[in-house]
Amino acid sequence: MKLQNSIILFIVLLISYTKSINPKPRHIPQFVFGRPYGGFLNRPDGSNNEEDISCGSNNISYEEGWITQPLDHFDLNNTISWQQYYHYSFDLYNGSGLVFFMLGGETPLRARFICNTGYHWMVWAKQYGAAVFQIEHRYFGQSRPRVDQSVQNLQWFTPEQILEDYNDFIQQMNVKFFSNITKPRWVMFGGSYPGTLTAWMRTVYPDLTIGGIASSGAIGLTVNQYSYAVNMQKDYGSNDPNCASNIKAAFTQMQTMVYSETGRQVLEILFNLCTPFPSSDKLTPKDIQFFFSNIFGVFQGINQYTGDNGNTATANGLGIPITCQIMNNVSETDLVKRIANVINWSNSFSPGSQNVCMPNSYSDYIWTYKQPEYDTYAEIAAARSWNWMCCSYMGYFQTTDGGHDNDIWGRQDNLANNVTAMIINRNAHCADMYPSSPNDNMELIAARTRIQGLLEGFIQANKL
Repeated sequence: MKLQNSIILFIVLLISYTKSINPKPRHIPQFVFGRPYGGFLNRPDGSNNEEDISCGSNNISYEEGWITQPLDHFDLNNTISWQQYYHYSFDLYNGSGLVFFMLGGETPLRARFICNTGYHWMVWAKQYGAAVFQIEHRYFGQSRPRVDQSVQNLQWFTPEQILEDYNDFIQQMNVKFFSNITKPRWVMFGGSYPGTLTAWMRTVYPDLTIGGIASSGAIGLTVNQYSYAVNMQKDYGSNDPNCASNIKAAFTQMQTMVYSETGRQVLEILFNLCTPFPSSDKLTPKDIQFFFSNIFGVFQGINQYTGDNGNTATANGLGIPITCQIMNNVSETDLVKRIANVINWSNSFSPGSQNVCMPNSYSDYIWTYKQPEYDTYAEIAAARSWNWMCCSYMGYFQTTDGGHDNDIWGRQDNLANNVTAMIINRNAHCADMYPSSPNDNMELIAARTRIQGLLEGFIQANKL
């Protein structure tokens, strides 16, 4: 399987309520700014629920906890506080003061990262006798600094506040659980956006932890993240050049079709659009962009999680190789129909999504994410938070403008500060975090071995 999708993994070292996800509303796309509906822990095939329930069978238990956090860590005159949700387990702990900490990200907290003992941080927790903690990010799930997500109430949703939440959490846990240890040894873990937070935490609070493993963390933020689409093209082309060519030709054909009323009518039927295109006199560029972004999002999701072994869908073939088989199937002569066939096949991995119409109303999409309530649609609230993050400080806008560098992050080693970076070629987003599989390629196996070696270096260099 010739995938060129790469993981940029940052290893940073200093020496010194389980709830089923609601069905997706018909006017919400599968992907928004790179975030799948349901988030990265609520997988569409329902495997997250199975993992949460299976905690007992894996001989692992966990406890739930809440800590009091200030609304504003930096305004002493603001006395408003709120409750932040977390999980913890001492089942593997050997009393050595070693603590593994999974940072929360853009998804409500779930138990799967503790319950599934195949995740590599849990494999290593067992090997080294670590206590494990994971925390929910402010403004996600049950961790609600304010009563709703109105723009006025989102002003405390900043990276500075988030990092201080995690700093405060570690200090509170040290007092509550490790008062008999002179200096507990915390190692942070995070993938994707939490990987970014892990690297930032090591930079801002270097004395708080002994190290951090940041999987697929985008450290250098950018507004125009053209490299995402460039790498997608590279990935599909590496699997099969004809596949990439057929995808490109199909999108070019759709671009022609969308500018005629007859062409739009064909697209409405072919893709089973939930809402017809507006009439020619009311059609706007946003209507056209929204249509293409939803189709692009399907190929985006397939590319991002190919071979990650993170759920039963990817384990059972949801990925680039079969996508390319569909796109290269000469028995279907219409390339645009091949695109529709890929989407239908992708939907088959999500219970209840077969034959579901494709969103096509930009105004309905915007209206939905304008709703500030947490509980009307819990997943919409999480996605609203993600949108706020991207628009206010993160960027991560996956554009199709194109560029000249397949990897705008590159390797960002900084040996003077004990920062090691590695690129894991031919692997999916955060693949190093997930359980091992017989199908793992040599690059992933070697990377995990190297990561564990660096982790052991953290631990050995900071023995009590």
